[in-house]
Amino acid sequence: MSAPRLAPAVLCALCAAGATAARAADGERLALRHCGRCHVVSEANKFGGIDSTPSFAALRSLADWQDKFAVFWSVSPHRAVMQIEGLTQPFEPDRPPPMAPITLTKEELEAIQEFVATIPPKDLREQAR
Repeated sequence: MSAPRLAPAVLCALCAAGATAARAADGERLALRHCGRCHVVSEANKFGGIDSTPSFAALRSLADWQDKFAVFWSVSPHRAVMQIEGLTQPFEPDRPPPMAPITLTKEELEAIQEFVATIPPKDLREQAR
């Protein structure tokens, strides 16, 4: 008896899920490397970040988290240090970034956004007690 064959649509869905999981894992690696300077990104750097900077899990608890992560690179303080290839203008020579700049491709930016979508939102009500 031969093994059952998967319908092409099912096979495509399984491949896409694997690709998305791999891309989210790549996004976590990128976020830890670049965003982990200031933010707690995941359990991998749970004792990192800056106290005044929200963790990714706290940011995920916001109703408009998707909007914030879609444009974070274009608002302060990120715009002072971030370059997204094909989206941002180069830094002006007389206004260099205040710290080591972060340069990402659009694909890397999307991978970080896919990773963030996998993070469970933090219940901030527990923190207030």
